[in-house]
Amino acid sequence: MSDGVDAERGAVTEELPFGVAELLSAVAGAGRVLDLGCGSGRLTVALARAGAAVTGADTSRERLEQARRRAGKGGVELQLVEADMNEPLPFEDGSFDAATSRLEPGAGVLHLQVWQRWRDPACRAGAIHSAAGVS
Repeated sequence: MSDGVDAERGAVTEELPFGVAELLSAVAGAGRVLDLGCGSGRLTVALARAGAAVTGADTSRERLEQARRRAGKGGVELQLVEADMNEPLPFEDGSFDAATSRLEPGAGVLHLQVWQRWRDPACRAGAIHSAAGVS
């Protein structure tokens, strides 16, 4: 099981990073989820395995390729996009039901709550909310 796959069931068995369980709970029921700064896709794949249609965005092509490989091993499909969240994101308004990010420890759930409640463009989270097309 060193590759993180249970050969008997074909399931990904790697331990999830700190905070992922809380993020999964926070977006439960969201059909379309954006994972900003998805990196190698640990959270992104977990979101897809939980039933969401997930788009991962990251600035690194190498990390996006790692996410693509992780999704293949996990038996899930992801949409992966090279994008920088400091720039306008390439998504239409209303493209996502929720957005997550693990770029800062513990910030993912907080930012998700802020994005869901506030739409003030002067607020960084509100600006990201609008740029990400979260409905």
